[in-house]
This record gives sequence, structure tokens and C-alpha cells, in this order.
Amino acid sequence: MVPRVGINNFVDFHKVREKLLQGKHTIVYNSLTTEGKQHKIIASLLNTNMFLHQSESDKIIVFDENAKQWKDIEVKTIVSMESFNEKN
Repeated sequence: MVPRVGINNFVDFHKVREKLLQGKHTIVYNSLTTEGKQHKIIASLLNTNMFLHQSESDKIIVFDENAKQWKDIEVKTIVSMESFNEKN
């Protein structure tokens, strides 16, 4: 079973937003609907003004680069967040 613990003890809405404004990141987060399931996306806020329209919240809206759509992620469900290297 995958632990349902996020990295929320040191990452909050503002820190996630700041990282996404620096570039694309691979985010792994726990599903809120299916116990033990995790999602992995490449997300960003680059080339958008979405960060201007978001207020601090328990969720952050990010752009899923692969699906080419917006997703909302509950910050406390984020397990890992790493800078995306497009050369891999």
C-alpha cells in the first residue's frame, strides 16, 4: 500500500506555486478517490497568467503538460515534486 503522506510538512501552496513558476516539474500526488493510487504529471504555470488568479488555498491549479489541460491538486496530497529535465 502506498502511504498517503504528502510532503506538506515543508511544502505549502506558495512554495509549490513558486517552483512551478521556475519551470516544469514532475509532481506525484495521492488520489483522493482511490486508496493507494498515485498520479504522476508534468506540470507548470509557465506561459500562463493562472498564478495571478489563484489565491492561497488547499488546492492549486496547474497545467498538465502531457494532457494539455488544467488540473487541481490538493497540496497536502503531493508526495514528490522534482524539476523536469526534458532531455530524459
